[in-house]
Amino acid sequence: MSNVTALKPTARELLAGIKVIDVDTHISEWPELWTERAPGNLKALMPRIVGEGADRRWVIGENIFLAPGCAATAVLKDGTKTHSYDEVVTTTIDDADPACYDVDARLKMMDAQGIHAEVAYPNIMGFSGQNAMKVDPELRLAAMQIYNDARG
Repeated sequence: MSNVTALKPTARELLAGIKVIDVDTHISEWPELWTERAPGNLKALMPRIVGEGADRRWVIGENIFLAPGCAATAVLKDGTKTHSYDEVVTTTIDDADPACYDVDARLKMMDAQGIHAEVAYPNIMGFSGQNAMKVDPELRLAAMQIYNDARG
């Protein structure tokens, strides 16, 4: 009997020849995403983090609540996942695996996992879009265009 343990196949090996398309993935928004790219007349109204510590929250417009904390991601740099909503909202972008917010890192991860394509949604504007409906349509449209065009 051999003492050599067979290596488990990688996700990429298991999916060889199959085009996997992830149709429900999220790209986490980093704090400066909108404020760095917004036109001058909308910059101060774009989604942004306000407050400190436990009072941190995402807002849009004058001060319309979008999400608590940072709501950065559910996957941390060490590869572990958060297991509760409380963990997700207290996680900062600095804690997140870069593939959660950086497009180039996401593409490398997708290649490593054998994922052919993804349909990506925003976290802040996706899960909290109902409150974004309370602002001017021009602001909402600009925010979504910035998200769609961004490369982290």
